Amino acid sequence: DYHTYKAVSVKEAVSILKDTHIDLLISDLKMPGIDGFELIKFASEHYPLMQKLVITGYPSIQDSLAVIKSGVVEYLTKPFTKSELEAAVSQAFSSLDKKAEARSTADKPNAYGDIIGSSEKINAVIEIIERVKNNKATIFIKGESGTGKELVARSIHYQGKFSRAPFIAVNCGGIPENLLEAELFGYMKGAFTGADTSRAGFFQAADGGTLFLDEVSEIPINLKAKLLRCIHHTFLNNSPERVVTAMRHKTEIHPLSRLIFLCHEHTRQSHGKEQNCEKYNCNN
Repeated sequence: DYHTYKAVSVKEAVSILKDTHIDLLISDLKMPGIDGFELIKFASEHYPLMQKLVITGYPSIQDSLAVIKSGVVEYLTKPFTKSELEAAVSQAFSSLDKKAEARSTADKPNAYGDIIGSSEKINAVIEIIERVKNNKATIFIKGESGTGKELVARSIHYQGKFSRAPFIAVNCGGIPENLLEAELFGYMKGAFTGADTSRAGFFQAADGGTLFLDEVSEIPINLKAKLLRCIHHTFLNNSPERVVTAMRHKTEIHPLSRLIFLCHEHTRQSHGKEQNCEKYNCNN
């Protein structure tokens, strides 16, 4: 079952190792010229995943400790029987299989989209994502800074059936208040000074996909009524459509966008804006 290579010296063995993939190296320790210790050391440095089996007619505790530190998995003392050699070779290949399995597991960490982990709490979050990823329900995410809230939002979108549609992320705290309404809902030509052409807002851009509103607690109070109307229309009519009116537009637009709101836990606690966040939470 095995293809073997024979070398009469360390130099020849090194040449074989350089030109051929070897799974198991069997070497004596006492050899003329360069001894087996040097071969084991070379193999450990250059081929750490290769299994190594040492045989010797001059056993000693010092030699045993030295080769074990070099990664040798089996150590046979002469004379040995054929069955003892077979058992040592089988043990070496068994260790090789375990290493390969461990590497495979390490190379493939438990990942769900960009979320990596396997703890009980991570699994609970993933279960929630699985329940909501394929519908247009409005979603509210809260938590402290650095806990991966946006990763959750992106996983909801990209792990679901709407992943080919747009995912529009908006940092509401980073847009000046006087521009936020126009950016969210769009505007018609002439709506304000400098509006030379009509422009679609983030709601229209996310049509068919997901509109992710970060720092929702920073939205000015006068825009909350518009946002709540979008949510109420979906909730009361059991419809994925949103009701959006662009600035200076006479008719309503009904984009099919899912809303995900995000609010930082420390913002809610330290700045007294809990009610601003909870409004969205209570209506979904």
